[in-house]
Amino acid sequence: MDFRDLEKREGIPSPTRARAGVLSTISIISTNDPSQWPFIEKTNSYLETLDLPRWHTRPRITRLLLSILAIAAFLIPPKIWQIYLSFSREAIAGYSMYIHSFISHSPSHTYTLLDSQGALSIISRLSESKTHAHILPLFYAMSRRVMRADFLRYLLLAIEGGVYSDMDTEMVKPLWEWVPDAYKSRTKLIVGLEADQNPPVPGTTYPVQFCQWTLASAPGHPAMWTMVERILDEVKKRPYEIPMKDVDYSDKEVLDITGPAGWTEVVFEYLSLAAGEEVSWRNLTGMRSPRLFGDVLVLPIDAFASGVPHSGASAGGEGGALVRHQFQGSWKGGDR
Repeated sequence: MDFRDLEKREGIPSPTRARAGVLSTISIISTNDPSQWPFIEKTNSYLETLDLPRWHTRPRITRLLLSILAIAAFLIPPKIWQIYLSFSREAIAGYSMYIHSFISHSPSHTYTLLDSQGALSIISRLSESKTHAHILPLFYAMSRRVMRADFLRYLLLAIEGGVYSDMDTEMVKPLWEWVPDAYKSRTKLIVGLEADQNPPVPGTTYPVQFCQWTLASAPGHPAMWTMVERILDEVKKRPYEIPMKDVDYSDKEVLDITGPAGWTEVVFEYLSLAAGEEVSWRNLTGMRSPRLFGDVLVLPIDAFASGVPHSGASAGGEGGALVRHQFQGSWKGGDR
């Protein structure tokens, strides 16, 4: 289900239609004029400072047409999402090259950068639905900003679908190159490994662990909704009616509840369901090429985690890198 379904059923406006709260949405296909892009004002001026691509030259037009044809068979919609809840021009300046990488590699995709105002808009609208009337207080009971950012990535993909990637990531290859041709019409969820080592890499929980700094999904995917509901259920266990400052989460709890450890548990549960038998880390360890389990495409370590000093990852990706993660780790130690 996406916001269009909710909109029809319960009269809730789509977040991409409501300008207030969506920090920046770029429909690159529709216009080359920055003044026509539906930004709210504070981001409009910032994104104009980026050397965003223009599509009037023949190579650019050719690339755009090829991109449209390449994603035609995809079940994952052409949308890119990034989240920066504490947005300011100064704070985000260091990420401009990474933002540019996603936009320039994705000429047929929309690009949306969400800040805290955008998050409130989406959560508030979802709270008007019968099924998620409780979501607003639970969202703000996530006292650490990283937890809210984690939660939003799953929620956005569950509702709208598309690609999510952290701000400190760089797109190396466009989405249509992530999926082998034979799998394009069957893939509804794309996940990549962040670790593949036994005993587990320090800071991880499982021998094979899935990253959540980059994700791609069709709207309404059961794994995304499972993660959304799982997080809400965990937060309910805390006395969230008291002031948020009195409710704290350790780094370990963040990793387990909203982060890669919790996400890994959900993915393995779904892989087992799709395969009709248990799928564990032993089924995935050492993989060097993409594998499809039902509608889930699992990518090897180099796809999203090339350069890590473990798990057999190559230093530069050796042609297999799809996204590069800079591992800035700014969330650790509080980050409210």
